Amino acid sequence: MKKIIYTFIALFLGISSTQAMMAVCSVDDEDCSFSDVPQTHKNYEAINYLSDNEIVNGFSDGTFKPDQQVNRAEALKMILLGSGINGEQANEKPFSDVETGEWFAEYIYKAKQLGIVNGNEDGTFAPARTLNLAEALKMVIKTNNVDVNEIAISFDPYQDVPKDSWFAPYFQYAKEKNLLDKNSAEKVNPDQDMTRGELAEIMYRIAYMNESGLPAFIDPNLTQDDPAGFEEETEEEGYQEVEQEIGTPEVTEES
Repeated sequence: MKKIIYTFIALFLGISSTQAMMAVCSVDDEDCSFSDVPQTHKNYEAINYLSDNEIVNGFSDGTFKPDQQVNRAEALKMILLGSGINGEQANEKPFSDVETGEWFAEYIYKAKQLGIVNGNEDGTFAPARTLNLAEALKMVIKTNNVDVNEIAISFDPYQDVPKDSWFAPYFQYAKEKNLLDKNSAEKVNPDQDMTRGELAEIMYRIAYMNESGLPAFIDPNLTQDDPAGFEEETEEEGYQEVEQEIGTPEVTEES
């Protein structure tokens, strides 16, 4: 019924149905946790799930800003609080570029204590730098106490994730647990900048998987005729040799 209303409004105002939905959607709408996350948004299910389970909160104006890029400090706070881990007052600088009086210092300090982040080789953390996918996976997976040292890697997890890269174990785990969507070229772009919605998607998939006791994430909206949303690959099918040389993404080991 609501989709019909959105379509009518769109025709009447001469705008797209998505714009109409965003115009009508409010935090009081049972189908909308945030006014800027309509049902048509690619991360709608993830953001709504995290909101319904009080894992993430939006902004005071009722928005979530799903398409806004997220920096490393913001992401770490989101991941820690989403996992029920509070920050801890920093009595000393956790990294050379993180002052104890900064709002994010308590989260970075706590994450360093727990071994979730190690910082860069030069002793910095770069809190204002935009988070990339490789860093996001490492933060989320380590926060969930997954020991990636136990993960065996015989082949490149994805075409653009070499098996000998520092981030390969995290992508191997993500692949086994269906935490990511690959493109048609079997690539995931580990150095891509992350948005709040994309980070929420990873957090949602691992949280839903753990809550449901599943061996890997399965989209709850899929029918039993298509239960997994991803195909089990044989070793021969999943790891075909690529003739052209694939470069290693410029992802610095930090997290």
